[in-house]
Amino acid sequence: MQGNSPHRLGKYVLKSLLGKGGMGAVYRAEDTRLSREVAIKILPRRLAEHPSAVERFLREARATARLDHPNVISVLDVDQQDGRPFLVMELIRGKSLQAILEAGPLPWRDATRVIADCCQGLTAAHAQGLIHRDLKPGNILRTDEGVAKLADFGLAKSLAGDETNHLTSTGHLLGTPHYMSPEQCQGEALDPRSDLYSLGATYFALLTGRPPFSQTQPLQLMFAHCSAPIPDPRALQPDIPESCAAIVQRALAKQPSGRFGSAREMLQALQTALGSSPAGGTSAGHSLAQNTASNPTQNWAPATAAAARNASMDQSVAPAPTISPSHATATAAIPDRPRLAEDLAPPPVQRRRGSFRAPLVVTGVSAAVIGLGLWIAAGGFAAVRSARVSSPVATATAGETATAAPPVVTLQYQGGLSSLASEVRAVDFSPNGDTLYVGSRDGSLHAWSLDSDAPPKLLDQQSGSIDAVATGRYWIASGGKEGTIWLTSPADPERRVRLARLSKPICALTQNSRGDRLAVGTEGSVELFALDAAGGHPIKVLATQDGTGSIPAYMVYSVVFSADDSLLAATSWSRAVGIWEVSTGRLLHSRHDLGHEPISVAFLPGTARAVLGFKYQDGVHAWDYDQPRQPLRRIEAAGDRPVRTVVPLGASQVAIHGEWDGPIHLYDITRDRSGGTVQHSTRMSANSLAISRDGRRLATGGGHGEPQDGGYLQAWTIERDPEEPVP
Repeated sequence: MQGNSPHRLGKYVLKSLLGKGGMGAVYRAEDTRLSREVAIKILPRRLAEHPSAVERFLREARATARLDHPNVISVLDVDQQDGRPFLVMELIRGKSLQAILEAGPLPWRDATRVIADCCQGLTAAHAQGLIHRDLKPGNILRTDEGVAKLADFGLAKSLAGDETNHLTSTGHLLGTPHYMSPEQCQGEALDPRSDLYSLGATYFALLTGRPPFSQTQPLQLMFAHCSAPIPDPRALQPDIPESCAAIVQRALAKQPSGRFGSAREMLQALQTALGSSPAGGTSAGHSLAQNTASNPTQNWAPATAAAARNASMDQSVAPAPTISPSHATATAAIPDRPRLAEDLAPPPVQRRRGSFRAPLVVTGVSAAVIGLGLWIAAGGFAAVRSARVSSPVATATAGETATAAPPVVTLQYQGGLSSLASEVRAVDFSPNGDTLYVGSRDGSLHAWSLDSDAPPKLLDQQSGSIDAVATGRYWIASGGKEGTIWLTSPADPERRVRLARLSKPICALTQNSRGDRLAVGTEGSVELFALDAAGGHPIKVLATQDGTGSIPAYMVYSVVFSADDSLLAATSWSRAVGIWEVSTGRLLHSRHDLGHEPISVAFLPGTARAVLGFKYQDGVHAWDYDQPRQPLRRIEAAGDRPVRTVVPLGASQVAIHGEWDGPIHLYDITRDRSGGTVQHSTRMSANSLAISRDGRRLATGGGHGEPQDGGYLQAWTIERDPEEPVP
C-alpha cells in the first residue's frame, strides 16, 4: 500500500463523503490505476481494534465477492492501511429505496418489479450458501437504469458455517428491528426464508410507504414481528391488487414453513402478479422515474452509502431470553408468534362468551393496588407495602351438565411488587410455599416472604443473568447463559456450592418433591443430577443435541417431574418431547413429529396425560403418552393462542401464560373448555409462572417491555373445590 495522505488509500483517492454509520464511513473515490470511480467503505478506528468487528467487516467482503450477479453490488477489492480495513465496491448511480420512500409509496407495479429484482439477487446469494440477514430499503439500491441491487452483506451468514445468529460480544442481536424475521428476533437458527420475511417487509414498505409494524421501541417491534397479526397493505393503499397483498401475507408468515420455499418461488409469484393484475394502479404512490434527479453527482450511491446514513438510526436488539421452567415452573421471555399467515385477528384477551352452557363466573371488583409499590434503591429491592386491596377474582367453572357440580378453581390476587430494579427471569416456590425465590436479569437471587411485609432479601449475586431457578429440600439451584449450576442453601445463603460447569447455557431447571434429584435442560442436553445435603453429582445425560438414542435436545425449553417423581418430561426446540423413567434414565415415551416447537409441558396428576403448550400460536395440546399411536388432541378452547408456560391446577385444569402482556388463561383439558382469563395488569411481559407444591399459590414474574425498565412480581392464592385434586 502506498501513500500516507488522509485523502489517499493506496491507489485510491478519496473524493467526498457519501455516508457514515456505526460500521464505517463510505466515500466516493477514484481508482488512479484504472481511472474509474468507486465507493470505499472504511472501518472506524474504534472498531478496528476489535477482532470481532474486523471479522464482521471482512465477512462482508468475502460474502459479496463470492457473488457475480447484476442484482448484487460488486466488491472490487479489500485492503487495509494503518491497521484499518477498507472495502472497495462499484459505485452505483441511483438511490437507495429508503431515499426513494421519502417521497411516499411506490406504484404497485414499480414496487413489484423492484422486489422481483431482489429475488433474483437473493436466488444467487442463497445458491452460494449466503443469508443476507439485514434486508431493508436502506440496503437495496436502484440504479438510474431501473435495476435493483442488493447491498451491504456485512451481516451475511454462511449456511455451511457454524456461526450463530449472535455476532456481537455485547450480547446484541444484529439486524434492523423493523425488518427482522421472527426467528431472527428470537436469536434462533436462520435459513434463507428469513431473508424472504425481510424482503416481504420491504415489499410492504414500498407498497404503503411504511414498514409493516411501526412501534418505536426495539422490543416492541420484536413482539410485533413474532405475535402481532400480519397487516394487510390494502388497508393503507386500497388500489393494491389482491395478488400483491397475498404475496406480502405469505412472505410475512410468522413461521418459515408458511412462507415461500425459496426466492425463486417468490419471484414466480411476483411475475405472475405483474402479468395477471389489471393495468394501472399508479394512483397509489409515485413513479420511480420521479426519483432520479438530473444531477448525476447527487445520485451516486455506493453499495453501503444509504445503509451507512441510516445505521445511526438502526437499533440493536437484545437476544430473546431463553426459557427456564423449574418444578411446576415455566419461565419464558421469548416472544410468541402466529402459526399461519391467515391468522389476521389476535386471540381475544377476555374470556369467551356463549361457547358453553356453564359460563365463567367472575366476582369481585376491579381496583387499583394502592400502596403496593417498590422504590428502587441502590441495593436493588426496597419495598414499601402499606395496604392490600382486593383485585379481580376469576372463578373458573369447567363443565356443562346439571347432574354434577363441576370443580371450581378460584384465583385471588394476593399482592405484588410492581417496580423491581431488574427484570424477573425465573421464579419458584419454597417446598412449603411461603417463600418465592426470584432470579433476575442482573444476576441477583432474592427470597420474597409471602406471609410478611418484609422486602425481598438478597441471597446471591451472580455475574450473569439467572434464567432458571429450582428449589428443593436442600438447595436453591440456579443457572443461566454462563452454563454454571449454583446451589445456594436456603437456611444459610452464605453457603454456596458450584454443582457443575456445563458447556452450554442453562435453559431450564427442576427439582423433584424430595429434593434429591435435579433435572437440567440446556441448549444441547437433558441431564439428571443427584442432590444431598453436601451438594450433588451427575447421574446421567438423558438426551443430547444429535438425539442419538433419545430426543434431539437443542434448546430444551422445559423440564418437569411428575407428581410422584417417577417420570421426567422435557421439550425441545427440535419439535420433540420425551418422558423418561427417573430411576433408570430410560426413555419411555417420545414424539418427534410435533410440527411446531413445544415450549412447555405439564403432567396432569393422577392421569397418563401431559399438556403441551406450543410457540407460534399453535396453542395447547393434550398428549396421552401411554397411547403411542394416538395423535395429540388439540384444545380448541385455547384456539391459536401463543403459549409460553403451562402449570397444572388439577387432574384436568391448567393455567397458561399467553400473550406477552401477561394474562393467565385457565382451561379444562378434559372438557375442552375455557375457564376465563385473569389479568391483573397490562403492558407486562410474562416471563415466568410457578405453582407451589401444595397447589395453593401461583406466582408470576417478568418485565415491563425493555430490560432497563425493571421487573415485577405477582402472587395469587388458589382456592379449589374440595373434590378437585391438588397437583
